[in-house]
Amino acid sequence: MSRVRGEFFLKNKVEFKIIPAENDKRVKNNAIYDSNGNYLSLQDGRAKWQARKKYAENFAKVFYMLGAEELKKAENNGTLEINKKTGEVFNTPEARKYFLKSQRISECALRLAYKVDKDYNKTLHNAYFCRDRLCPICMWRLARRLGWETHEIVKKYMADNPNMIPIMISLTIRNPKVGELSQMLDVLCNGDSGAWQLLRKWLARRGLKDYIRTVEVTFNYDKYSWHPHLHALFFVPKEYFSKENKNYISQVQLAEYWQRVCKLDYKPVVDIRRVYDKNSPKERIKLESDIKAIDLCGAIFETAKYCVKPLRVFENDSDDPNNNIEKFISKMDMKEIVRELSEALSGRRLRALGGELKKIAKILKFEEDENKKDLIHNDDNNSVETVWEEVYEYVFEDKNYYLTAREKLNAGNVKIDIDFRKDSIQILETVNIIYKESG
Repeated sequence: MSRVRGEFFLKNKVEFKIIPAENDKRVKNNAIYDSNGNYLSLQDGRAKWQARKKYAENFAKVFYMLGAEELKKAENNGTLEINKKTGEVFNTPEARKYFLKSQRISECALRLAYKVDKDYNKTLHNAYFCRDRLCPICMWRLARRLGWETHEIVKKYMADNPNMIPIMISLTIRNPKVGELSQMLDVLCNGDSGAWQLLRKWLARRGLKDYIRTVEVTFNYDKYSWHPHLHALFFVPKEYFSKENKNYISQVQLAEYWQRVCKLDYKPVVDIRRVYDKNSPKERIKLESDIKAIDLCGAIFETAKYCVKPLRVFENDSDDPNNNIEKFISKMDMKEIVRELSEALSGRRLRALGGELKKIAKILKFEEDENKKDLIHNDDNNSVETVWEEVYEYVFEDKNYYLTAREKLNAGNVKIDIDFRKDSIQILETVNIIYKESG
């Protein structure tokens, strides 16, 4: 029997307080100050943890509201049962699902542990990630991991197959309306009868067997519609572009076959391009008129980035402290957008490898299941000698990470000069930390 803790909802008012306010007080009490009484906050302009955590809070709020709606439906239907002694709620599996999503995303990346070297380069060492497909933090970490893995796979493939060259294929359809995303994803890549599976078999007969494919979903605010599309990085022999090659596929041919397998009554927009390595300009060859060129790094990025851009769901959300996120969610009907996106992506395989690339991934022992991938280490550079460890904890009230612990590691006599004068926090002096050899 499904149960939900009573603290997750209020009958007449939706109030987001899954993380107790005492958490902020505890973090601030443990936070480290400089000599001027200023907090030492996490400074990492590349990662922007604070911004992503703020968007994660917004997603958690939306899921909380969806859970509250499900409870209201159960109450109106007369199926809601509450244990008066414990506050537990029964017979509300949908509400429970959304409340648990809200809680997991809220608690994602609350505490970040870093290893720091003598040059004050920080490397994430430990953290809790919720791994929800709509969590901005988890998807960003997964995209970085996939980027590194894709680079390693492609590097080994090209070393083992010097006569193969990459091409990039992008496949689109007309934007489905809100409410039609799941159905359209079924058409694109569901089972053996999906459009991608049929296209892949057609491409394989023409020699295109080694590939990396990803599904990406964006939202068009102007037209209020979804934009699902596919990116695929294929490898073909160098003679593929020769005039004697009968298996050469033009952009027109690709569009016609994609239209056929998708069963469309219009010409879809597709794109097929030659990919080259900027570091090896001699490898470039004369291209056909309908084939453009992109660099290899750009192609790897397209196939490594994760399926959705969660930040864009709230891109109109202002940083103004007076901004009311609940009004924004209501105005954009954000609850239904998030609900549909969450349900449409549930259980789907959004990234796939084929041919030799799949075999190489197994040789390199890369985890195939996205839910088991390492989100902490995004590369193999984990052997850097570290001087100390730092721990940063998130404060919901300030929407910032504060340094709460710094522990010396056994690194001998080291003198470090750290300048914290960066970004939003203004530290008026350089903090000198001197570690002495223990004993």
